[in-house]
Amino acid sequence: MDDAVGVGAEDGDNHGDNDADEQLHSSSEQSSEDSDDPGWKQDLYESSESSEDDVSLVNSSDGSGVAAELDYHSSEEDCLKQGKRTNDRGSDKDVDPSKNIPRGPPLYDSRGRVVLSINQQFNDHVHFRTFLLDYAIQEGFTMKKIKAARYRMTYRCSVESCPWRVHASLSPCKTFFILKTLFEDHTCQVQRSNKHVSAAWIAEKLGDDIRSNPNMNIHGLEEKLKDLYGLTGLCRRQIYRAREKALGGSYESHSHEFKMPRVYANMILRTNPGSVATVGFVAGCRPFIGVDGCHLKGPFGGVLLAAISMDANLMHFPVAYAIVEIENGETWAWFFNMLKDAVGQHLEQQPWTIISDRQKGLVQAVADLLPNCSHRRCCQHVWKNMLGKFSDNGLRDLFWEAAKATTVAKFTQVMLSIRARNKAAAEWLELIEPKHWSFHAMDPNAKMEHIKSNFVESFNAVVGAARYKPPISLLETIRIKVMDLIYTRKVICERWTKTLPPRVSLKVDFNGLRVGVRLDEGHCDCRAWTLSGLPCVHALACINMIRANVDEYVSPYFTMNAWRACLSATVHPIPSESLWPVHPPSDLLEPPAVKRLAGRPRKHRNRQTGESRPVTIRSATVTCNFCHLKGHNMKGCPKKPNKAEGTTAPKKGKKEKAKKVCHLL
Repeated sequence: MDDAVGVGAEDGDNHGDNDADEQLHSSSEQSSEDSDDPGWKQDLYESSESSEDDVSLVNSSDGSGVAAELDYHSSEEDCLKQGKRTNDRGSDKDVDPSKNIPRGPPLYDSRGRVVLSINQQFNDHVHFRTFLLDYAIQEGFTMKKIKAARYRMTYRCSVESCPWRVHASLSPCKTFFILKTLFEDHTCQVQRSNKHVSAAWIAEKLGDDIRSNPNMNIHGLEEKLKDLYGLTGLCRRQIYRAREKALGGSYESHSHEFKMPRVYANMILRTNPGSVATVGFVAGCRPFIGVDGCHLKGPFGGVLLAAISMDANLMHFPVAYAIVEIENGETWAWFFNMLKDAVGQHLEQQPWTIISDRQKGLVQAVADLLPNCSHRRCCQHVWKNMLGKFSDNGLRDLFWEAAKATTVAKFTQVMLSIRARNKAAAEWLELIEPKHWSFHAMDPNAKMEHIKSNFVESFNAVVGAARYKPPISLLETIRIKVMDLIYTRKVICERWTKTLPPRVSLKVDFNGLRVGVRLDEGHCDCRAWTLSGLPCVHALACINMIRANVDEYVSPYFTMNAWRACLSATVHPIPSESLWPVHPPSDLLEPPAVKRLAGRPRKHRNRQTGESRPVTIRSATVTCNFCHLKGHNMKGCPKKPNKAEGTTAPKKGKKEKAKKVCHLL
């Protein structure tokens, strides 16, 4: 049997179906064949006379091997009599007889590699094309389409002299695709930079690895593609888009979920009546809330606003979170209105203390909606602003000493030291009321020694890569994390037998000092006990001397009863979207307009003065031609004098000299 028989077999299946437009001797079929290969077309017509018989198929370019025999003209009843269907790996499972696929060779070997062989079955032409694409990338060659339709598909190697060719078409019962012709030998060179590789393909193959390690950089993904599939020389922008797809899904998924907030809110009310965070915050948390926002990374942008409190074990406790379009006074006012509706009764009993880094519009929103609340400023941001304005790093220790001062006398003494060192910096600090940034002047009812908002930023870090996800998926990720957080802490509560929670027990350990205090009033002259709610070292000394139980002198906010009350409720799961009840069209919203800025999207936030910046490969290897130090170029060299000073330019390097010589030649 020669090659012509094998090629004729791939078209013989349509002849057996007696379709007029598929007759092998018709002029329309002649015009549809490859114009660049007339030799095998003539053989095709000569071999069509034997199409009524069973046709033997070859799988080698020289025609020496017979792969299998397949009766193309089996009746449709014979196909429907089959009781099994094969999946991608050849295993059997019961299916509807009208959609049966008879057993065929497996599509993958024991190592998970794609295998092509005669008589393999596929669900449809899309399944066959996807499978063939994986095979081409695996074997390192590119394909050229000869025929592509719902009922038949033919591909050959893109190299004209290479004999590789494959053909598949519908089965006689028209319920599955079957591979009928395969010339599997290649004479072309292996290609490791394959044009068939797309961002969608990379996202599908490496999606699990990317989601399990969202911080994997582009170089790591390149190495993984090289190890798994032998691919090299891929466009880095393509890999970047693949990572975006794997982390955040497609534009369609974002657009779809932006329409579903009302439906999702109804499901939350059905599965979680009331608010677990509200119940826990009112029952067991101190009147202390930190607020912050972080930007989302999807195509529609957005900002995630969050309000975080601290539980009795000195651990962060999410109170509320919301997705808004932008961060301004209007969105912060809406957020605080929703927060008041949820925990307003607690606000009437005890004024809140709010700590923030003074985001856009936040200060005015707090002043308008929560006039009785005390507002702390994150001292870390105050210090960064001060450092950026005065560039005096020697003020660091003095500033933090003033911020942590627990008495007026100590604060006044440190401020005098700051004035002696930098009068302008002291005057700048005096413009900020001490109740906003110095511990001694803060509201003692909060019983909270935090003067930074880093515990809120830790919540943003927990969200992490979920910021790339569509909005509903993002909210579900946070809900699942909160559900796991509450359950894990409940387990610790049940096993802990002491009166004070674990972290509080560590903080009240005493080192043996002896200082007098008024234990009956719960007061110490240093005011640390009054402000934090935990006995200071002076109080612990007195408690140790009278052999009293230190648990009796701790604020009720730090007891196990308060911690159990904080975790008293449960976050219930929400079923997947396919199980949600039918919702009216009026519940759907239109997604916001996509705002695309010029240039590559930014992934890193603006760094403040003195804050370390991420180390990149370029920043670690670029060398300045002026000072010959690494980390910057000549244009941004801090040692380079101005042109007005009349200094001579640095000597040209070897590259510049070589360019000049080439120019002269």
